[in-house]
Amino acid sequence: MAIVPASTDEGPKQTSTNSLNMGWIVGPAAFIIIIQSIGAAFPGYYTWGFGYWSVLPEPWNYGLLVAALLLLFAVSRFWKLSAGLDSPAGSRPAAFRSITFGAAVAFLLALFFFFRSRAHLYGDGYLILDELGGTGPESTGFPIYLKVLSYYLYKWLCDALSVVFTLSVEHSFAMVSAAGGVIGTVALWKIADILSSHSVQRWFIFLSALTSGCVILFFGYVEYYTLATTCGLWTIYYTLRHVQGKSGPVPAILLGLLTTGFHILALPYLVFAVLAVALHRAGNPETISGRLKRIDLLAVGASVLLGLLAQVLSLPQWLMLIWPRDDVPYWFLSPDRLMDLLNLTLLVAPLGLAVLAIWIFSKKGRPTIEENLLGSLALLCFLVAFWVEPKLGAARDWDLASFYGFPFTLWGAAWLTNHRLRPLKHPAAIISVAVLSLVLIAPNLIEKNDLAHAARYLDRALRDSPHHRADYGLARRAWIWAFILNDKADEPELAIPNLKRRLDAEPNTPDAWALLGTIYSDKSMFDSAALYFSGATLYAPGNAAYLTRLAETECRLGRYRSALEHIVIAERLKPDLFEAQFQFGVVLTQLERYAEAVGRFRKATDIDSSVGAAVINLSFLYSELKQHDSARVYLSRALEFDSKNKHLYTKLIKADLALGRLQEAQQVLERYRLINPSTPEIEHFMGRPAP
Repeated sequence: MAIVPASTDEGPKQTSTNSLNMGWIVGPAAFIIIIQSIGAAFPGYYTWGFGYWSVLPEPWNYGLLVAALLLLFAVSRFWKLSAGLDSPAGSRPAAFRSITFGAAVAFLLALFFFFRSRAHLYGDGYLILDELGGTGPESTGFPIYLKVLSYYLYKWLCDALSVVFTLSVEHSFAMVSAAGGVIGTVALWKIADILSSHSVQRWFIFLSALTSGCVILFFGYVEYYTLATTCGLWTIYYTLRHVQGKSGPVPAILLGLLTTGFHILALPYLVFAVLAVALHRAGNPETISGRLKRIDLLAVGASVLLGLLAQVLSLPQWLMLIWPRDDVPYWFLSPDRLMDLLNLTLLVAPLGLAVLAIWIFSKKGRPTIEENLLGSLALLCFLVAFWVEPKLGAARDWDLASFYGFPFTLWGAAWLTNHRLRPLKHPAAIISVAVLSLVLIAPNLIEKNDLAHAARYLDRALRDSPHHRADYGLARRAWIWAFILNDKADEPELAIPNLKRRLDAEPNTPDAWALLGTIYSDKSMFDSAALYFSGATLYAPGNAAYLTRLAETECRLGRYRSALEHIVIAERLKPDLFEAQFQFGVVLTQLERYAEAVGRFRKATDIDSSVGAAVINLSFLYSELKQHDSARVYLSRALEFDSKNKHLYTKLIKADLALGRLQEAQQVLERYRLINPSTPEIEHFMGRPAP
């Protein structure tokens, strides 16, 4: 038996419909834009979910926000001019709709791919690219069975695209995510279509859904949530079709299973589909509404009980703490946790949050079945976001908790349409919500398209994040973030305070000492570099690589005897380490022990003959030792690595002359003249005046 959606409040009479509709759309939109301006003015941890406008330089950030507000009020001013332009769904010819659909798909695919995320600092972006590129699913440390379908589908599609179109793993992943985004966007349109049969209302709901930050997942975002989100949207669509009597239960349940297979944290979508199918048999909308409320309360209570049991039984910490621990002050009602949830919601469902505030303080009308189901799904997904994986920071790992973004936003749009904007027949409403979508998504997209912007924005947020403080897990997250900043974002200056925070919390972190030493060495601050390399060797005395870097730094400071002590130990620990043999040769050269240095550089070339520096050093040493035959051999090899080095040409000419090879010397001279036409005649190298 089909369930007919419950009747809703008709609201004010037609005479005041325009002005009230204006207020119910422009008011929340303007409020959300003002919130964005606050985030732009005070970027940091407490505004990470709504501070993306800070990535734009002043005065563009505030200027564009003010322009958006003015446009909203301008639209509301001319609201009445757009009356009477509504048309019911399906009024266009089928051919027109097909052509429009094809053009829209092509446009979206190009949009999602060419404006794809290029800053993979969020979540496990870089690890996933390594994982799909060959390191295997263990590299992220996230069990594969929790994301099994996503991993294997992405792996298969990326491998296929890399073979057919010779794309990199990053580009292949972006292409698959963009295609998934197109499919997800179509699902949003279909959901809007099933929630309303009128074009303006349908467009309003559709564009409202695009205010969710989850849209970013469609722009080539490197994480395993895009396909799960897309499949979840189709689960919503077929579930709503089923409760309206337009399809059977099988598609909804199968899609719910598939969504869960893409990611275990999307399990609420399967629960949502099963509940809808089971409750659909009740037939009475009021009975269904009452049962859903009881189920919602039961879910909240069960989640609290589960968290309590997990902490009492000292189970592995994958659920939020009910009360804080000495090493984890981040618990489920701590101010930091609540602030993270507020930021997360303002990112993934700002419209849903604004409508919820209106709903709480307004007279309640009788909700439709669709509203009840969307609200329950949003609650179930929010509970997962609320409780799961507290070890991850909300700002950098927002995508882990993104599954409630679209349901919550769709619920808000449906409630507004049914209870405050009915009848909505004015296309000006579309302009207002489109402006809001651009305000919310555009700066987020700009930030994710620029690695430098993303690194600075995210580091500013993480600086005060509880997960990166010394009192949370000994600042382990700050340590990991520092490595990403240095190795992936090329932001060593931002990495330094994060590394120092880790060392303040846990000095026994030799990798952090060594990375700081490397950063300062690259900045030619060798005294500081020596200090941190010494720290690395203190906590890892058996690490030959750290001892080698310390010897290199001491050598640059002119402390050759100290450098020799360290490099002797390093070579003894790992004689097959190229860097140790090479640096041993450098130290011995500085001590003018050339014959011994030759032996070390030759061992280095035996280990790795592809490094030109060792060959060049050998050629210079043999020249210094007057071993002209050996010098000639290595000088010739050295030119293969550095064909424009004038010193190599000069020494090779002199070696040939010393061996009596005048013709060979003349040939080398001619080669040299190709890059340095002012080269003197051969007599100059023979020590006599030119004729």
